Amino acid sequence: MEEEPAAFPSTTSQTKLWHKRLGHFNQAILVQMQKKKMVQGMPNLEEEITVCSSCQYGKQNKLPFPLNKAWRAIKKFQLIHTNVAGPLKTISLNGSRYYIAFIDDYTRMCWDYFLKFKIEVTSVFLKFKNWIENQSGHRIQVVRSNNGTEYTSNKFVKFCHDAWIEHQYTTPYTP
Repeated sequence: MEEEPAAFPSTTSQTKLWHKRLGHFNQAILVQMQKKKMVQGMPNLEEEITVCSSCQYGKQNKLPFPLNKAWRAIKKFQLIHTNVAGPLKTISLNGSRYYIAFIDDYTRMCWDYFLKFKIEVTSVFLKFKNWIENQSGHRIQVVRSNNGTEYTSNKFVKFCHDAWIEHQYTTPYTP
């Protein structure tokens, strides 16, 4: 506890340092600039080009979503998006740690329900389905959710099958 604070010298090469200072500029061009004395005050840079992990991540890309594969609803409650969030840091006054959101794809209306446990998802969805279908006169045809365990449980899958609701899963970690 009584150790003195210490600072250690950086082991970053001058080439890496200038590469980062100039916004991850091409390292080979940096070496050429130094050789041709195009920049005043630039130290001697090593000609060995190192791999910059930030540049590697920046050059990676994901394949685009396939065109015309995702469809939008053309009437109310044809497609409902749903997701469960939590556990929340702050428990609500009634002891809820989670919430579930239902979003109608056509109207963009959103309904949130608070849950104490994730296991309540099927019963809350049943209540939501009954309420929305009685109020609107429209039937829920498709539910789109992530691959969370609350949506892949036998109880939820059986409920969707029995209610003639198609259950679609989104790709994990995508919008």
